[in-house]
Amino acid sequence: MFIDLAKKWYELRGGCFHIDECWRKYREELPELFDDYMRFWGAPPSSDAAIPSRQECMQRVEMVREVYSEVGSGLVRLTEFTGPPPDLVVIVGSAHSNGHAVRIRESHAAWVDVVSLSTASQVRVFTTHELAHAIHYTVNPSLYHSPATFHMVIRKLWTEGVATYLTMRTLDCTPQEALWADYLSPEELRRWMVRITHNEKELWAELNKHTWRTDPEDRLFSVNEHRPLEQWRTGYFCGLRLASRLASEVGTRSLLDLSVREVEPYLL
Repeated sequence: MFIDLAKKWYELRGGCFHIDECWRKYREELPELFDDYMRFWGAPPSSDAAIPSRQECMQRVEMVREVYSEVGSGLVRLTEFTGPPPDLVVIVGSAHSNGHAVRIRESHAAWVDVVSLSTASQVRVFTTHELAHAIHYTVNPSLYHSPATFHMVIRKLWTEGVATYLTMRTLDCTPQEALWADYLSPEELRRWMVRITHNEKELWAELNKHTWRTDPEDRLFSVNEHRPLEQWRTGYFCGLRLASRLASEVGTRSLLDLSVREVEPYLL
């Protein structure tokens, strides 16, 4: 099911004087999702200036809807998932995250923040990525995040790697596109790939030192303008390498069943 909560934001905003009041009412639309969002992904929108116009936002919502219709069945076939595609919820957030997946009652749904998805490529890649998370958590609930495990390096490495791998396979796109969509310019992407492949041995050494640790800053999985480009989202690169290697050994469906303990011996 496709659930458009972006439209609801604009309906609420029209009747609220303060944006904070609007956010409080908005959270009531789907408390499980917004409680999770506030716990792990930060803050509500800070101002109306940070949010696209209603017209632009609705255009993005329609792009997400089209991608959901297109890729949902493809992900189900690729993963041999028993059941329909997971629900997808579209929200207006603060652009701190493209989206993720959340447990709602007894099932897992994907969500995306249309504020953070500004191009057709980003909508296509990151919507697929979040749906892949929802399927992965449904098949293997032990990997779903909790306050104790959300920032654990090996859990994040594995779940982000699998989601990126499934995105690459479903969209039949390059690893670079599955990792970044068009977030980086062609020249930035070229420099990032050159540096990260050159430093791959050191990256794996760093990961092995922190495998079972938690990192509240998620330094291996984030974009930080205060750090060099080649340090951005390196965990996604290594996670994709790991998932691709294991998929070639056990197959795509069995990939989803692996625990982080089973994956650990394959870290380079």
